[in-house]
Amino acid sequence: MRALWERRAERVLAAFEAGVTIYAGTDAGSVIKHGRIVDELQALHAAGLPAGAALDAGAWAARDWLRADGITEGASADVLVCAEDPRLDLATLQDLTSIVLRGQLVR
Repeated sequence: MRALWERRAERVLAAFEAGVTIYAGTDAGSVIKHGRIVDELQALHAAGLPAGAALDAGAWAARDWLRADGITEGASADVLVCAEDPRLDLATLQDLTSIVLRGQLVR
């Protein structure tokens, strides 16, 4: 198990390069504190995935796989507002400017 853990980044990158779709997700709320998805996206990027692919793993690709609405009329307005473009720097996700959930400003 330790050897698997030590080579996790190499394995994730190999899977990505082989065309395996990568999704980010956590078991937040049990033994992991909520709000850790950004850590996971940054770990994917650190493993070698392009920032856009890492972001997609927790955003549009994941929503599509879950069959959640995308940007369409009448869809739920779930929006994160960042100070910078997260495709250029995932760290901006650590300090969001605003959060809109189902059309309501949460923060």
